[in-house]
Amino acid sequence: MLILADAITGTVAAPTLITDGASLHYRQPGRGLKFVWYGQDKGFIRVKGAGTGALTFQGIVYLYDPESAAWTQAGISSTIANRGMLNDGTTITGTTTLNHYQPIYGLSGFTRIALAVPTTFTGTGLTVSAWLLSRSDF
Repeated sequence: MLILADAITGTVAAPTLITDGASLHYRQPGRGLKFVWYGQDKGFIRVKGAGTGALTFQGIVYLYDPESAAWTQAGISSTIANRGMLNDGTTITGTTTLNHYQPIYGLSGFTRIALAVPTTFTGTGLTVSAWLLSRSDF
């Protein structure tokens, strides 16, 4: 499992630097040989959070393309404004907890992945973490 966001409580800007986000090609610090993502094309995004009351969250997945040396929103949506948005732009909701999984494809051509949270999510004391999972994580 690759950590995309750890215990975030507010907005997170879109990535701009080549060093932003998490590497898809190297071992993640602290994981030793247990996790090497290189060459995998498909994964799953997991978002988990907890707080008080009605909770809402929306994030955008970005991928870094070494060919163009640029960050781009992941995937293709039927609505171009929703490109890269988790849950195809539909807000992830829950009462006191959030637990969301979704597949992501086409990762092998990219070198980094990042999760942006463009607006503050709602819910009292809401803290959210997100991961990129491979099949071996299940």
